Amino acid sequence: MQENVYATNACKNFFFPRPNAIKRRDKVDVIARSWNQWRELLLLELARFPDAIVCTLGQPILRLLLKPGQPRNLGHYWGMTEYYTRHQSRRFRCVEAEASSIGRRFVPLYHLYSTGVQYFRTFRRDYLSVVRGQWSVAGRSGESDG
Repeated sequence: MQENVYATNACKNFFFPRPNAIKRRDKVDVIARSWNQWRELLLLELARFPDAIVCTLGQPILRLLLKPGQPRNLGHYWGMTEYYTRHQSRRFRCVEAEASSIGRRFVPLYHLYSTGVQYFRTFRRDYLSVVRGQWSVAGRSGESDG
């Protein structure tokens, strides 16, 4: 990211109220239901930037971008455990292309409105440092003890 950044929304819809509120109120996952409407467009956009680092925001998008059988909890990729301490070693990881429904390696990040935002603020520098190191080493497994 030394010269350019390309940003796009994986879900091209805008919802009011927010999708999590709609899901609680109406029991409808509007992001998952709209996946077929925007999946191909997202793949076309990503194809234009084959070497770009892909980052995602939030668990609802993460769940859609993973193949079946992959851990769907954002905390899994951040080494979150039920009882964590500031000095505890954690396993930070990216989502590898083989596990991704879009065929691209990506970095799952917390959305600012998520319940994990305090954890994100506490460990984001450590996580991003590990991710940078993983990205720069070809063929690495995508896991590290942070």
